[in-house]
Amino acid sequence: MSKLSFSLNPLKGNGIQTISKFEMMKSNDIYTDIRCNTVVFFISDFLNQNLRHENKNHTLFFCLEEFIDELQNRNYQSHLIFLMKILKIQGWLR
Repeated sequence: MSKLSFSLNPLKGNGIQTISKFEMMKSNDIYTDIRCNTVVFFISDFLNQNLRHENKNHTLFFCLEEFIDELQNRNYQSHLIFLMKILKIQGWLR
């Protein structure tokens, strides 16, 4: 769950566009804390299971940024708020 910046090679013909370079935008130190790491693995698995076919969603992206910021502030309950936001975005909650 790191933010990456990448550049694409120009598209030639009907081929698939390839990545020319990518780099991490900012380094997170949350992965050194075992509690943060556990929460990140839980949320990563949840997102992998539920958002496999999700298209571009700016609201979801900003919710992920807020979640990571809260974890950097050592808010170990931030995953509960994040899950509620995701369920609301997906239409499961009102």
